[in-house]
Amino acid sequence: LCTFMLPALMGMFVIIIAGYGFKPVGSFVTIYAASILMIAAMSSLGLIISNYSNNFQQAIYLYFIFIVTSLLMSGFWTPATSMPPWAQAISSVMPPKYYMVIMRGAYLKGSGFIHLWKEFLALGFFAIGFGAAAIATTESERKKITILCKY
Repeated sequence: LCTFMLPALMGMFVIIIAGYGFKPVGSFVTIYAASILMIAAMSSLGLIISNYSNNFQQAIYLYFIFIVTSLLMSGFWTPATSMPPWAQAISSVMPPKYYMVIMRGAYLKGSGFIHLWKEFLALGFFAIGFGAAAIATTESERKKITILCKY
């Protein structure tokens, strides 16, 4: 995963800067760090979904439903502040919301890690939590847990 992440992110920046002429105001390190945490969190979520799915098609549908919902609730199209309170509460438990705040801060405002540490902390918790849950929900780990619970 790490072998392909950095070149993919570099390619993304080359396309954005060369193709669209849109240079970030903030640091590339801030953007890279947020992107790596987001990729880790969402990949781990995909593993959790695939661990509970019976087949590939079911996993794809479940992940698609989650992705569409999280993008709509993240503030990408509609600012989270204009959402009703119940929708804001739902969006606060989805990783893309924090990623969008970091990207807006880094690209448009030039904010650094010091200004965005709460969002980085949230993304880190999602990445670690989803990663631990993905490991715990694999078939071999579920068997170990089942064996431990028998005794």
